[in-house]
Amino acid sequence: MGPFIGLDAPSSNTITRELLSWEPTRPTLLEDLEDDHCFDES
Repeated sequence: MGPFIGLDAPSSNTITRELLSWEPTRPTLLEDLEDDHCFDES
């Protein structure tokens, strides 16, 4: 399994979007992390 982890294998969701007519509706990972609700200690 180690050799697969080191591979530089860029990917795209373009085919999935076109095939399924899908568009993401939720925030991106970075937007979600910047929201601070994951790390709110209150």
